[in-house]
Amino acid sequence: MATLSRPVADAPPMPSNRRNLLQRIWDAKFVYLILVPTFVLLVIFAYYPFVNALYRSLYDWNGVNVSNYVGMENFATLLSLKFATVDPKTDEVTGEPLRDEAGNLVYEDIRRVMRNNEEEFEDFKAYTSIQIGDRQYHLVAKDPVFIRSMGNMLVFVVADVAKAILIPILLAVMLYHLWSHRWRYIFRIMLILPAVVPGVVYILLWRDFFKMPSGNQQAGLVNQLLGLIDPNLMHTWLGDVNTVIPALIFTGFPWVNGANTLILLAGLLSIPGELYDAVRMDGAGAWTTFRRLELPMLRGPIRLVLVFALIGAVQGYTGILIMTNGGPANASMVPGLWLYQNAFQFNRYGYASAIGVILFIILITFTVASQRMLRSEVEYEG
Repeated sequence: MATLSRPVADAPPMPSNRRNLLQRIWDAKFVYLILVPTFVLLVIFAYYPFVNALYRSLYDWNGVNVSNYVGMENFATLLSLKFATVDPKTDEVTGEPLRDEAGNLVYEDIRRVMRNNEEEFEDFKAYTSIQIGDRQYHLVAKDPVFIRSMGNMLVFVVADVAKAILIPILLAVMLYHLWSHRWRYIFRIMLILPAVVPGVVYILLWRDFFKMPSGNQQAGLVNQLLGLIDPNLMHTWLGDVNTVIPALIFTGFPWVNGANTLILLAGLLSIPGELYDAVRMDGAGAWTTFRRLELPMLRGPIRLVLVFALIGAVQGYTGILIMTNGGPANASMVPGLWLYQNAFQFNRYGYASAIGVILFIILITFTVASQRMLRSEVEYEG
């Protein structure tokens, strides 16, 4: 007997976009296979350390086997700030403010004020103070070294960004407008040759430049040049809290960064010649050409250079470690160096991880803000 079978409905067709995507992936399967080791290493050595640091920042961890969960306490210690006000001492009889022999108002020591209010200022330490009228306002923090390092970091960010862009863009424009292609090539080679010298050697040379004469040792190059003008100008630049930051900023003068210069030069070389012909027909001079044509077209390379400069200024500490180790009296301390010291000198790995997380957030914020500020609709993509 013949049996009738129920017709089977066809499976719904796969969307064409998805089918095309899967087909393209399959066609390029060997390329993706070659990329797998790269992404595996990226996850292991880039993403995992950050996730682990984020996790460890919630613990009081010594790096080995002692790990106590403390929640956000590490972050609270790093970011805790308060103002303490101190009024002048007064005469118990007349109530008039007391003054010293020089006629200055006499104030209670801030450390005694904090001890008398131990419940409010427990674990806080004095950082800095300002005086408004007759009242002193003291900024106190649980970790004043970190607060000072953040202030120093902001100074270095401004200085490093300026050094990374201003001089290299000037050199790039000068090289671009050289008529001799041979000399342009020679100068490009000269710009990149210093990269052969190890960075540590470069830093040690500059530390030696700032030396004062002592015993049989001669003064460094900076003090020798200043001594030719006036011996009184010689100074312990890296040993004075008032001059250590300017000295560190001056390091590397005249701040010729070969890599940044070549990046900006490549941006200039990508500008179409037709645009230069157009501005010449309009009678534009050198300054107008730079301001109206070259600078807008360099937004992309400038963004790249800016990101590199921000990363170096926020995370970098090698030069300061070698030249001053954060001294004198933590005057040149930066967050990266404070992170290093907490981890490898004080065995406070959880606390150091919290500093790293804060630096990551700051770096992302700076990078996104800079990219938005330099966004342009006139970049040449060809």
